[in-house]
Amino acid sequence: MSEWRELLISQLRDMGPNFATLADDVPSTFPHQETVATYVHPQTSWSRGGCGPNASDWGSKQPTVAGLAAYGERYYSWGTQGHLLPRFRLEVWPGICICELIKVRP
Repeated sequence: MSEWRELLISQLRDMGPNFATLADDVPSTFPHQETVATYVHPQTSWSRGGCGPNASDWGSKQPTVAGLAAYGERYYSWGTQGHLLPRFRLEVWPGICICELIKVRP
């Protein structure tokens, strides 16, 4: 981990003076080994002999256009005057078109 830590410190220093200060504060014990272990061996429903989730009803669930619009209005600024249609034109319609084209079989 010491090589990784030194690489992190070097990259932080290369990012500018604010990050160089952060690099100076990285302790020699970083990262904590127990924290690394939780990422390397996460506890899941398969851990400790578990059978895992029931995936029998999993499948592709495409969002509806109305659902995307409601989500965009609620969590982003898409609902404000003049924002919804440009956002859909740039970011939603291309994906919807591709999904529809994939469904077409020759």
